[in-house]
Amino acid sequence: MLEPTDFSEFPTEYPNYFPGQYLLADDFKLQHDYLSYRLRYHNRSLHVSGIIEGLEVTVADGDKSVLITRGSAIDDQGNLIVLKEEQEFNAFNGLSEGELYIQYDEQLAEKQQDGVDNSYTRSIETPIFGFADPTPEHCVKLAKLKISSDLISDNDPNIREYSGVYLPSSNGTALTLRYQGNADHRAVFTGSLKIDGDLTLQNGVAVNNISSNANLGDNNDTTISTTKAIKSYVDSKVEEDGEWETLKLINGWTNQDSNELGYFKDSSGIVHLKGVLKYEDLIQSKTAFQLPGDCKPSTDCYYPVGSYPPFSYEYYQYGPFISYITISAGTGDVKYICRSVLNNAVMYLDGITFRAA
Repeated sequence: MLEPTDFSEFPTEYPNYFPGQYLLADDFKLQHDYLSYRLRYHNRSLHVSGIIEGLEVTVADGDKSVLITRGSAIDDQGNLIVLKEEQEFNAFNGLSEGELYIQYDEQLAEKQQDGVDNSYTRSIETPIFGFADPTPEHCVKLAKLKISSDLISDNDPNIREYSGVYLPSSNGTALTLRYQGNADHRAVFTGSLKIDGDLTLQNGVAVNNISSNANLGDNNDTTISTTKAIKSYVDSKVEEDGEWETLKLINGWTNQDSNELGYFKDSSGIVHLKGVLKYEDLIQSKTAFQLPGDCKPSTDCYYPVGSYPPFSYEYYQYGPFISYITISAGTGDVKYICRSVLNNAVMYLDGITFRAA
């Protein structure tokens, strides 16, 4: 979470130059502060602290030291850190394990008059490197190193922090997008994401958590719908935790196609269903199959699957939904319930998930 800005200290004044104007050091300092404060404010508020480019760390040959390549980074204060030349580092402070970091620093240089403290003509930005566990505040992590008597090893490439972007929010909650790191080449978004248009992906999709009120979209090659995401998630859980169990159909229900019918309970206690069932001339309700005791939900589940036209007589008489899939917490019965005769009723199970009791 970003710290609130003290706008009472925000510079809003800068010199207005004109020919023949007599300028003092304070005028140039005012101009410098005006520009540099705005740059730091931009960097701190809209960019995530981390590496921009370069600053790769390698172990030096024949010496217990590391080499850091040229590059740049931004710290959490908005300072731009630039390393102009390759740097060697060996000040490990007797630690056997720790984090190598880079830190912004500036020093006065080129003193004009001896004995006059304020006669320096330059401020030079030269980064500081350090080794600690953990990394101090306002520093950028470059590597996690393990030090032994004759060996230095980089044992965690994910420790490298890369810069990214902050998305401003009303409550200061951090919404960020940044690069994951050397070991896992992907962008990571921190926070919730809503997409109004289509999301097109070249390869697969992996889903760790699925919202219970997710909308199911068209399952085609160009749009990655929630249905595909659920299938990808369930397939990964099956591969990790076990096998699908076959559904035993009853009361005249049959398989709609050649695809397998099944149920599966993953390691998180979530039960998943798959397959398409059919029934000719369904009247009111018929149990299609029964789930075993360890796969029953804690409460009865209802999944609307058909609706009356809005504002029709049936809509006001019976409610909006003409049919449901229900799962009983007591018996484990999975039923298709309808308010009229349905010719060739079809029950779609793909995407139905619930937590077992």
